[in-house]
Amino acid sequence: MVYMVVGVVFVGVLCVLNLLLTYGVIRRLREHAALLSRAGTAGATPGGAGGPDKVVGTVAGEFKAVTTEGAVITRDRFDGAAGAYLVGFFLESCAPCKEELPKFLDRAAGFPGGRDHVYAITRGVTDEAVAALWAVAHVVTGEAGDEIGTAFAVTGYPSFFLVGEGGLVHAGAFKVEALPAASPV
Repeated sequence: MVYMVVGVVFVGVLCVLNLLLTYGVIRRLREHAALLSRAGTAGATPGGAGGPDKVVGTVAGEFKAVTTEGAVITRDRFDGAAGAYLVGFFLESCAPCKEELPKFLDRAAGFPGGRDHVYAITRGVTDEAVAALWAVAHVVTGEAGDEIGTAFAVTGYPSFFLVGEGGLVHAGAFKVEALPAASPV
């Protein structure tokens, strides 16, 4: 009988220890998820390694997509002769995207060349956000933007780029304010 009591107590202690360990692991996973979300890497896509700054100095890959207005855009759209272009990538499930959207809208509203020089690529973004973006940018929604994301080697959201002649990426960042104030050309 003594062995049975000792065995039950031993199993009980093991269960309590297991419960505490599981609680600790869950807590750490939540902390890591919050850190990743704040870093702007929520919803990472298989477009390449590193952040937006890793593609600076390279030419964006070839792509073809259709905007919400039905216009076909390709890398050739970034001819550079008419000035620089601002390109932003957004994802609905990404908290930093929601934080950066108003900043992008402000930057796009005052961007040289106006709406014709600003592109917003969205995935799963609300109709209200698309309408706000549409006022200051050409918008590509849904899977149509995946090809552009691959062309720019987007690995996390949000991502922002300043693009010049021939699709040459002059600057890239996870935050709008990290882009240079002056447009490159």
